[in-house]
Amino acid sequence: MRILSRTIAPLLLVALVCSPLLAAEKSKNLEATPQAKAYRALEKTVAAGDYEVRCTTCGGETRVVPITTSAVPAPLETYGASKYMQELCFRGFEHAPVHIMRFSSVYGTRLRLHDGEATIIAKLAGWIGDGHTPTLFEDGQQIRDWVYVGDVVATALALTARPAPARVVNVCSGVPTTLTEACEILADCLGTDVRPEVVGGFRPGDMRHCLGDAAPLEALLGRPPVPFADGARLTFGAPNAATRP
Repeated sequence: MRILSRTIAPLLLVALVCSPLLAAEKSKNLEATPQAKAYRALEKTVAAGDYEVRCTTCGGETRVVPITTSAVPAPLETYGASKYMQELCFRGFEHAPVHIMRFSSVYGTRLRLHDGEATIIAKLAGWIGDGHTPTLFEDGQQIRDWVYVGDVVATALALTARPAPARVVNVCSGVPTTLTEACEILADCLGTDVRPEVVGGFRPGDMRHCLGDAAPLEALLGRPPVPFADGARLTFGAPNAATRP
């Protein structure tokens, strides 16, 4: 029996307590570091409407590179940390071969558009389909990597057919799509002329860009994963529209 790991595990929250005096002294010392200076410079660029990621050492420009499975995990919040903890638990599982799939944001037919737990792409599709203008934070150029549900199924089937476990596989499209582009694609699929409104600002904790390395997945499937522009037509184009209330 092979186990495909993505079950939800309880969150483990650890509270760290330190002396306020020690914390204040540490903060004072950190203010003079190059990293602190770069962070203050970053705050100024964000205030000026520049939301791109900057080097935390020199403040220079950076470029977006696909995330590989060898990248050092650095979850931004408890949800991501809980997923990584599940992975660590299953890595030590020795009773059967284990395949670990790291899903990018999944979409597809029967996606619930008006559910309280709806993903961002479901919410955007719901708003646009209803004729409501979606509002985008920052400059609307945030990159996301959405994976079509058909590729998730194909990956699971391909992994279970392997004689040996693949350990960790990024299940993603590897195709960068900005939020603005996603809104335009959805509007075209849904037959509306609704376009997003970029309002600036930002939400604390949001990642700027997310892009997975799909090369190993392409080798596993024997074809490139479905890009969002094509998957959106399969999902939201009539008659294969996602679930509506």
